[in-house]
Amino acid sequence: MENRQNCRSHSKIWLVAASVFAIGLTAPPAAHASYFEEFDAPGATATYAISINSNGNVAGFYIEPKTAHRALFTHGFFRLANGTITTVDPPSSQFTSPQAMNGNDIMVGYYSFRRRGGRFHGFLRSPGGTFTEIDVDQARDTFPAAINASGQVTGYYDLATGSNCHGFLRQTDGSVTAFDVPQAQCTIPVGINKSGTIAGSWSDGVTSHGFVRNPDGTLISFDVPAAEGTVAESLDNAGRVIGHYSTSSGLIEAFLRDSDGTITTFSVAGALQTFATDLAARKNGGAAATGYAYDVNFHATGYVRGTEGFGNTFEAPGAGGGTGQGTFATAIISDRRITGYYVDQSDITHSFIRIP
Repeated sequence: MENRQNCRSHSKIWLVAASVFAIGLTAPPAAHASYFEEFDAPGATATYAISINSNGNVAGFYIEPKTAHRALFTHGFFRLANGTITTVDPPSSQFTSPQAMNGNDIMVGYYSFRRRGGRFHGFLRSPGGTFTEIDVDQARDTFPAAINASGQVTGYYDLATGSNCHGFLRQTDGSVTAFDVPQAQCTIPVGINKSGTIAGSWSDGVTSHGFVRNPDGTLISFDVPAAEGTVAESLDNAGRVIGHYSTSSGLIEAFLRDSDGTITTFSVAGALQTFATDLAARKNGGAAATGYAYDVNFHATGYVRGTEGFGNTFEAPGAGGGTGQGTFATAIISDRRITGYYVDQSDITHSFIRIP
């Protein structure tokens, strides 16, 4: 996994609200116990884990409570595998949102000097804590979404609030190439793998489609067959893409697109909606995927699924069982460690790492 998540919230608005949905994720022949590490950033009212790397380190953001003397702030964080948490904020930021981190602990994301109505700037944070600003030339807002092992960064930008958005690729020397899927009103990359292949979604103004951009710059658009809208969420180092799609009846299901273009759809048995958020290539040649599913009461449950089709659902121990509560898996690495967040019975958000 070498990608980010708040850009996902932007892509999901392209899909219509979902209705009933459900079959496909079956339990493996034999399951073994896993355990959870649950954590909160110090002083946070809500903690959201977004990315995990091969070192077991986690990046995300947390919300600090509003006081009589200052507004509510959103801070980034970096959590070492030993549990040590460091706040991550570019200088003078009031809103920091890390989106991805590679195996070298280099983090990318975006920030603003104002919590509401401010311009968004991209950032790259070195393991030592040094920040480099990422702003596409002439852009109003720049949103880095993913970084690969060599340090290439992808994301999107706009020229004015509410304007069309465009994809970009930033090389390690700081040079930036802008790109758009032909006929796109908005191009939103979400992931980049070690070869420099990029995946994401694009909108034609009516609905959303997936795309893959090869290292030579060629673009391939794709749709799940018969889908009303296709949204890519991540890709792995083998070029497989994962995401979700909507149907003409308003249903939502997940998909896995292989590097040869073959698409497999799946959903969690008994679920109302199934979202796929991330996948990682495994040494055996397969991949491990994760995400979450809503039941009829809009309670969320996390899941893990292999390319062989076996999988199981899981709940963070502290997760609540009510509407809007539950477990939201956001990222996975090759050994099937998963990070994400959960909402407890008091509607407070905490983060977790699931260790198989």
